[in-house]
Amino acid sequence: MAEDPLYFAEQKAREITFKGYLKKLEQIYPAKGKLLDVGTNTGLFVRLVADSGWAATGLEPNKWGAAYAKEHYKINLISKPFEKGIFRANAFDVITMWDVIEHFTDPISEIDKVFHYLKPGGVFAFSTVDPESFLARIWKNHWSWYMEMHRVFFSQKAAFGYLSKAGFKKIIFRPHFRNLSVGYLSSRLVALNPAAADIAQAAAKMLGISDLIVPYYANDLYDCYAWK
Repeated sequence: MAEDPLYFAEQKAREITFKGYLKKLEQIYPAKGKLLDVGTNTGLFVRLVADSGWAATGLEPNKWGAAYAKEHYKINLISKPFEKGIFRANAFDVITMWDVIEHFTDPISEIDKVFHYLKPGGVFAFSTVDPESFLARIWKNHWSWYMEMHRVFFSQKAAFGYLSKAGFKKIIFRPHFRNLSVGYLSSRLVALNPAAADIAQAAAKMLGISDLIVPYYANDLYDCYAWK
C-alpha cells in the first residue's frame, strides 16, 4: 500500500461505514472480547473498536500504514503478513477482514488461518465484492471492481462452500451498506462510461455536493458472518 490521496479523501465516510460494521458486530457478539482486524490499513477500524471497549489488534503488513496508525491514532499495529505462528491458536473472539479477502492470492488458506486463530464460538466477519451480483452481471467487463489489485472473486455460494469446508458451523450473508461522498460515487462511473463520470463529477462540484456523505447500498458487495 502506498499513500493514497483518495483513501484519505474518503476517511470521514469510511469512519461512518466502520461504525456501522461495529454496530452489527456488537449485536451478534455483545461480549466485546478480543478482536483481530486483518489488513487494517491505517488502523481506523482498530481505533474505533478499541474506543468501544474491545481488546483490539490490527495486522497490516505495509509499514507505512502501521506508521500512520502509530502517529495519528496512537495504536501499534503488527506489521507482518497474516500467517500461522503470529498468535496462539484460538486467540480471538472475532476476526474481521473488510474489503481484504479479494486481495489474497490464496484466500482458502487465509480462511483456514482465521479458523485456526478463532476461539470456538468465535465469529469471522468480512466484506467482499460479489461477481454474481446484479451490477456485476449488467456491467460485465466494465464492472468497476475488475482491477489488478483484486486477485480472486468469491460469490456467496463459493464463500459458503469454502467456509463450510474449513469447519465453520453457521454462515449468514447480509446486504452491504456503506457511506460514500457524492464525488467518489460519481467517479465510480468511469469503468462504465468515462464521459458520464466526468459529467457527474462536474455536476457534483458545481452544486457543491462533492463532499456530501450519503448512505449507499452496494449491490455488488456483501457482508458475511461465520461462526466457528
